[in-house]
Amino acid sequence: MAAIDKEDQEITLEGTSQNDAKEKKPEKVSEKELKKRTQSIVDPAHVDIAFPIKQLRFRRENKLKVLMVLLFFVIISGVVCIYIFFEPENLYFDIGETRFELRSHRFVVQYTNRTVLTGNLGQNIPKDVKPFYCRNSKTEICLRWMDIGSLTIQQNLIGSTEIYEVTWVAWKQGLELTDCYSFGDYSWYGGAILPDQSWPIQYWNKSQFIPFITAASSGNYGYGSLQDRYWLSSSGVAITVNRTTPLFVNIVNNSQICFKSVFSNPYTQMPSNPLELQYSIIVDKSISSVQKFAKSTIFPQPKTVRESLFGTVIWSLEDLIHGDCLTQNDVLNFADDIESHGYNANILEIPEGFASKYGDFNFDPQRFPNPSEMFQVLHDKGWKIILVIGILVNTNSDAFIEGVSNEFWVKEPQGLVPGLVQWDYGIGALLDVTNDNAVLWFVNRLNNFRTNFNIDYFSFKYGQASYLPFGFKTKLPLTNPSDFTQMYVESMQQVDGSLATTSSYQNQDLDLHFQLEPANSTWLPTNGLKSVIPSVLNLAVLGYPYFIPSSIGGSQNVQKNCSQSDLMFDNNTELYIRWLGLQAFFPIMKFSVPPWKLDDNIDSIAKKWVKFHEDVVKNKYIDQVGSSEEPLTLIQPLWLTEDLKGIESDVIETTFMIGNSTVVAPILNAGETSRKVYLPKGTWTFSLGSGLMPGGKMITIRDITIDSIAYFELTSDNKD
Repeated sequence: MAAIDKEDQEITLEGTSQNDAKEKKPEKVSEKELKKRTQSIVDPAHVDIAFPIKQLRFRRENKLKVLMVLLFFVIISGVVCIYIFFEPENLYFDIGETRFELRSHRFVVQYTNRTVLTGNLGQNIPKDVKPFYCRNSKTEICLRWMDIGSLTIQQNLIGSTEIYEVTWVAWKQGLELTDCYSFGDYSWYGGAILPDQSWPIQYWNKSQFIPFITAASSGNYGYGSLQDRYWLSSSGVAITVNRTTPLFVNIVNNSQICFKSVFSNPYTQMPSNPLELQYSIIVDKSISSVQKFAKSTIFPQPKTVRESLFGTVIWSLEDLIHGDCLTQNDVLNFADDIESHGYNANILEIPEGFASKYGDFNFDPQRFPNPSEMFQVLHDKGWKIILVIGILVNTNSDAFIEGVSNEFWVKEPQGLVPGLVQWDYGIGALLDVTNDNAVLWFVNRLNNFRTNFNIDYFSFKYGQASYLPFGFKTKLPLTNPSDFTQMYVESMQQVDGSLATTSSYQNQDLDLHFQLEPANSTWLPTNGLKSVIPSVLNLAVLGYPYFIPSSIGGSQNVQKNCSQSDLMFDNNTELYIRWLGLQAFFPIMKFSVPPWKLDDNIDSIAKKWVKFHEDVVKNKYIDQVGSSEEPLTLIQPLWLTEDLKGIESDVIETTFMIGNSTVVAPILNAGETSRKVYLPKGTWTFSLGSGLMPGGKMITIRDITIDSIAYFELTSDNKD
């Protein structure tokens, strides 16, 4: 066999099938040619055979990086949006030491780490509805419940006093706004003067919501004749409600006080603005600090001081004979009777009913044939005369006819005719005190009446908002019906000789005396002897220094029986004597039950106390005038000079101070001759003993005789 040269060796190319090989002979390529054909300019040592795989992985990695960058920006954007737009659900909001809990609506007020007030706000706001925050800062909370209402609480600081302004606004039709505050373990004062004056006021037990307006009597329609929207707690807190709030108040016996705002009778002249409940919470270190702040900033002070009335005695005919039966001889005989029993001529009060018709300023000619002579005789003997005048005018009077023609009366809802009201002496109309012309007409008539008969003083009755007819209409709309009382008292102040009023609303700046309502002849705290001191002290809390007490011994409620000209009363001599001794320490004493009508012994005791009143007590009150740069205070509770903690409430409500220097502690329970007394810090002299007594503690006084009262005088020693 012949040999084959390697260079000439034949090679069959791949991809050629056997059939093709048979049909077509494969191309013969020499090894040299094959190398030539497969020769490359690329150096195999520099060729990356993994390049395609790397290219594929590179593209995937780039996509992942872009995705990560995008995800990063999305996360950052989300965090920024959350930071800017998202607010976490707060469980509470703090303003200083005060906290509002969002879910429970509980409001906790603290002062120097001490809880002084706890309340539950928005009683009718659903607690399961989450509000959004309309405005919040370190000194303000603003929350809004969509389409329901909003709440704003704002803090202000004045020295050591913190003030929280609370405002609810109702956006939902028919929504009632109600906030309640617990009495806690503290005593509460202020609000109003009630006939059944309990003190502290948490024992009032007004379990239903009653409109907080001036009323002729305490009941389901009002809270008494004198009031102010101011409540004071021994914790060092006061609450004062805005005068434009249509306020209803509920006091649950010794539990809580609730304030409700609702457009309902008698708030019939309210504006069309959304319903609001506005009030302020005043907080300071003690009850005395808060009260002093209120007297200097909230309560206006009297412009003048009537020192001439200190130490006076008023003798009233109101319990001797009904006003409709009173005659000129009755008045003159009463004055003679007083003097014949050894009393000095002082002030004589003639009750309403002297006129022929209620509303006319004249004297009934049948009963008072010569009133000018009567006044002349009395003045010659040294008497001054008080005439009791009412704002209500009966429909059969000449004054009513004249007032109708000039549109001087409060009108019915349509404003077409006078709105008539039923009162003690018939059916009458009420002077529209928002009408300047009506007031001027009334004042001019009364001034002329005074000039014609030389009358010394007028005491004004009625004027309470509860006398306004249902749906009343006045010339100027009254947002708050009690504004009628305020304007009435201001109008009567324009009368020459104005002395006293039986109603008042935010009239602390006037020098009129508030005439306390007649009390009953009982020892009870329900309008009896034990209600006298709480009423006087609550007057002081509300900023009224001047008052005329109810008559010694209580009112006899004389019926209209002109055949009965003598007094009929319960012969309770002990009650009368204890009442007599108490009133001797007031700026003014008032008799309507003459002491000689009981017996000679009582008459003798009465003379002693009247002389003590005129010679000693009078000077105590004169000394209070101008003795301090602080607002005038005549009678005040013990806690106004010293913070009392743990002192029994019955001790506080049966004791009072004249200024800062005299503590008076009368016996107010039948058959008792001893009692507890708390003496403030300092050194005191005792009226029924000798030597000096240290203060700052509770003491017990025994063997107090029927004609004596325990009282204490602060010596010149400084209080420690």
